[in-house]
Amino acid sequence: MLVPRWFVLAIMSISSVYSNADTVKGEIIFDKKASFSGVVYMTGKETKTSPSPSNQSFVDQKDKRFTKKMVVTHTGSTIMFKNSDAIDHNIFANDPGTGIKFDVGLMSPAQEKSITFDWEENSLVRFGCKIHPKMKSYIFASPTEYFQVLEFEKKVKTYPFVLENVPANLLSLSLKIPKYEEFMIDLKNGESKQVDVMRKGKKKATMNVSRSD
Repeated sequence: MLVPRWFVLAIMSISSVYSNADTVKGEIIFDKKASFSGVVYMTGKETKTSPSPSNQSFVDQKDKRFTKKMVVTHTGSTIMFKNSDAIDHNIFANDPGTGIKFDVGLMSPAQEKSITFDWEENSLVRFGCKIHPKMKSYIFASPTEYFQVLEFEKKVKTYPFVLENVPANLLSLSLKIPKYEEFMIDLKNGESKQVDVMRKGKKKATMNVSRSD
């Protein structure tokens, strides 16, 4: 049986992409208690790596908490919010730094509401509940599909991460933690680096990271 030429070329193209893909491994070690959440991700200057904006993220509310400490979305994507508690909630954001605002209004038990986001890439915004001020989480508008969310706990200091199948032309690694100083470093295949993680000019953690085939 003859195999169509287009099929052979497609397989070769996929194989070429993954043969040139790397694995990025690292860990973040906090000096004292950890922060709330963060995201580590890889980007490149020449290639747009964002997934289709048709992707939908989901956040629930249970026991007066959001089920995710950080939800990653992409420009043009939708986030579905749900209330699984037996009490009313509200979800809103009012970020003076980015100018981003939204308010889904009152959410009764079992109710769902969705919002489509058109934020600029790399925007990181806190959202909460007006009825229960201690509830909080974050939304990150990622410019790439090569990311990992890190949910921190106060009593745990070390957090490993792995980014797989990272294309060779994505050389910039970034870390975003709310209220911390963002940084971006170049990371090529075969390199290992150590970076201080800072907040308000003071070292709060260390990131060790390496890249290999």
